[in-house]
Amino acid sequence: MLQMLATNTVFFIGTGVACLVRWRTPTAVQTVELMGVGVVGGLAQFLVFEAARIIPASVMATLEYSALPWAFLLGYWIWSDIPAPAVFFGAGLIVLAGALLIRSERKSGAWTA
Repeated sequence: MLQMLATNTVFFIGTGVACLVRWRTPTAVQTVELMGVGVVGGLAQFLVFEAARIIPASVMATLEYSALPWAFLLGYWIWSDIPAPAVFFGAGLIVLAGALLIRSERKSGAWTA
């Protein structure tokens, strides 16, 4: 809980400063959307911290790499960005290393799921 508080405090201060510069009052629909993002984001953050508490750190680090496909998808969707082939190659290596680590952890009995 302390980690969530610290992280959210930093984001609160950072976005608060940005709002001072470019504040526009959101519409009713935007307010509901912002509240939805807050609830889903807060729940997701809580679940990530709970997972980190339950499973071994080596497995948790591997699961964090699931951010790669999201970064690719959102980068394309929002900015029409297509990463260079070297980025896909590097991401493939990271995914391969993660899969090998999960396999190794399962065989050693350190993680059962």
